[in-house]
Order: sequence, then C-alpha cells, then structure tokens
Amino acid sequence: MVKSSFMSIIIRYSLLLLLGLGSLWFLNLIITPLTIGLTYYILGLFVSSSLSGVSINLLFSDSSLTIILVDACIAVSAYYLLIILNLSTPMSSKKRVKSLSFTLLAFYLFNVLRIVIFSLILHVNFNLFVSLHLFFWYIMSFLVVSGLWFLTVKLFSIDNIPFFDDIKLLFSAIHSKKRKIKKRTK
Repeated sequence: MVKSSFMSIIIRYSLLLLLGLGSLWFLNLIITPLTIGLTYYILGLFVSSSLSGVSINLLFSDSSLTIILVDACIAVSAYYLLIILNLSTPMSSKKRVKSLSFTLLAFYLFNVLRIVIFSLILHVNFNLFVSLHLFFWYIMSFLVVSGLWFLTVKLFSIDNIPFFDDIKLLFSAIHSKKRKIKKRTK
C-alpha cells in the first residue's frame, strides 16, 4: 500500500513537472486551436466572421472588428493550475480521470463563452468591455478557477487536500522508518 502510494506520488508530480517544462507548450498546442475553433464557430452563429491564425474578424452590418486571441485569452495557466490541483491530490485513478475531464471541459466551455460574450460586448460598448475585461482579469479568473475546483471536489467526493496529504504521507513514512531504525539499534 505504501509502495503504491509512493509510486503514485512520483508519477503524479513527474507529470506536473513535464507539463510545466517549456512554458506549458504542450497544453498550449492542444488548447489554443480548440479554443479558437469553437469561439470562431459560435461567433459565426451571430455575425459574419473569418479566421486568420489567432485572429477572428467579425463583420457587423455597421462595422468590423478583429479579435486577437493572445495567450492570456486562452488561459493555459488556468488549465495548468486545475491540473496541478488534481494531480497533487491523492485519489483513485478512475476518480482522477473523471474529475480532471470534468474540470478541464467545464473551464474550456466557460472560457470560450467568456470570449464570445466579451467579443459581442466589445462591438456594442468599448468602455463596458474594458471594465468587464479588467474585472475578469484581476478578480473573476481566481474565483472561477477556485470555484470550479471546489465544485469538482463536491461533485466527485474528493476528501483529500492537494499537496498536504501527500506531504503528510511522506512525513509519516519517514517517521515510521526512523522508529524502525531506533528499535533495531536498541
């Protein structure tokens, strides 16, 4: 049991390290085209649009607008934070896959919806766009990610604490090992 727990810790934290190397390029490689694609599709339901790389050109009846989806819009670091919370929490593999899938999909849909709504607001009222964008940037991003994590914990009955329970297990194993060594030396 303890050996499998140690192996789980090694695998989980190695995955986190590998994903984090190189400025999250692997996550960016997957999430960016998915986000741009779905955003473009949904915006196309409301307004005539065209796509060029990371830019979506919106053609309204009275004007045109170009939305450039920079890395901050894609929010790869938020996905990584959700992955960190998941992989740093001890749980069964089945629960991990389900909870991680739910969390990442929910954030993906939220983020695309946010971009679509902000794009439409930008056309109507630039000042409102700027205010909402800053509000989301500084306050709501934290609340959304943490709220989504707490929802995931509730929905999937996750009863362990990220990092803490792994550290507790490691300290307990070290303490137990020290006691065994002391008994042998007496």
